[in-house]
Amino acid sequence: MNKLACNEEIITLTRSSTNFLNEAQDLIESIASKFITSGSFRHEEKDDLIQTINEELLYKMPKIRQQFLGISSFRGYLSVVIQNICREKIRRNKSIRTTELTDIHFNQSEELNPEHVIVIQQEVERLKKLLLLYNKQRTKIILCLKLKFRIPLNICDLSTYLGKINKKEYKEFKEKLKNYNKIKDVDIYEAIIPLFNKFENKNNNADSLRKWIKLKINELIELLNGDPPISSFDEDTLQILFEKYISLNP
Repeated sequence: MNKLACNEEIITLTRSSTNFLNEAQDLIESIASKFITSGSFRHEEKDDLIQTINEELLYKMPKIRQQFLGISSFRGYLSVVIQNICREKIRRNKSIRTTELTDIHFNQSEELNPEHVIVIQQEVERLKKLLLLYNKQRTKIILCLKLKFRIPLNICDLSTYLGKINKKEYKEFKEKLKNYNKIKDVDIYEAIIPLFNKFENKNNNADSLRKWIKLKINELIELLNGDPPISSFDEDTLQILFEKYISLNP
């Protein structure tokens, strides 16, 4: 087919949005499924992804008609356009969850809209499932994250991982944590490490605990972001998410 005939076919096809989208549905379905299989989107997001592709294609119809040069098949050209739409949605998704969580954190006095509520629930549920993967380490990780992020503790928080804590030990620990929100991380780790060593029958120091906590934080961030990435969590946004998790799972 020569370039003129090819362009006439595209003009005819794109003149009707209904015909255009009907012809493109099998290609849209195929490409969306590949991105889901690769892990770029969750399976439950498939309908939303397909709807987004359709909406973007409608918006881009004039540009598609103008820019297609007939060098390759129209199906091949359209495949590239659809893949680019998916990649752009991945890019947006990488920041939307963490951005909304940050917005929610700094605007807690404002009434949450339903979309924000869904974002919180989805991300908290993901974090909850990830923490469950750590099995016996889970309670220690939660305790250490509370310390790292300066979430108030009581004796039950300690005994959940460390077993029965006597009042003297708890009083000494609390005494070391005066000005809890202002003291350095190293001082907190120095305060808790004797209790960990007693319970675990080890002789670790505060720096080894610091490295362990940092490792677990990095692991959680990596798991939350996904491979390929679907979010863009860092330590600050993990803290926001963890605080929400604690508030919903006291």
